Amino acid sequence: MKIAREFYIPAGAMKVADKNSDAVAYVFTNPKGKPAAMVFYGKQAKPIWHYYFATPEKRETSIKNQFANRQAEMACKAKYRAERAEKGAGLVVDDILVCSWGYDQTNIDYYQVTGVQGKNAVTICQIAAHAIETGNMTGECVPQSGRFIGKPMRKMARDGWVRINSFSSAKKWNTATVAGVPIGRKNNWTAYA
Repeated sequence: MKIAREFYIPAGAMKVADKNSDAVAYVFTNPKGKPAAMVFYGKQAKPIWHYYFATPEKRETSIKNQFANRQAEMACKAKYRAERAEKGAGLVVDDILVCSWGYDQTNIDYYQVTGVQGKNAVTICQIAAHAIETGNMTGECVPQSGRFIGKPMRKMARDGWVRINSFSSAKKWNTATVAGVPIGRKNNWTAYA
């Protein structure tokens, strides 16, 4: 059972909405006769804060400060989203991505970008890895560009990162390209029986 916002708002409370954000305050007098207020953001059911104050003026100042804080927070989030959208995928065709995942062991998968559509959509395909064992069930590996072993997948990319599935993401592996060949550092893997 989900509790609605109305559950928290006392009877007779006056609603005060901020015109420049999604913040809403409800002002009222608590059972002890003190000026009180609670503030909600967006569609939240529980209040961000719920206080009583010494004077109505202090309550008003506190509500104004909370509204200003929410406006600044929303402006900061909007700026961050715009900057991320401007950066786009951060990938080009033939970039190599590395994905490290596992529980009790470290699995390494490599993907190659085979296409870029728009600002953020990329087509990637899993590629083979050249792996050597350097110890007891541990080793090093590097990708083998162009040796595709999986089916192409269309994914959304942000700033060189691609979400592969619910438990793993891949990031750009190659740091440079020499004679058309992407180069980067080796990755370590582990396997436990």
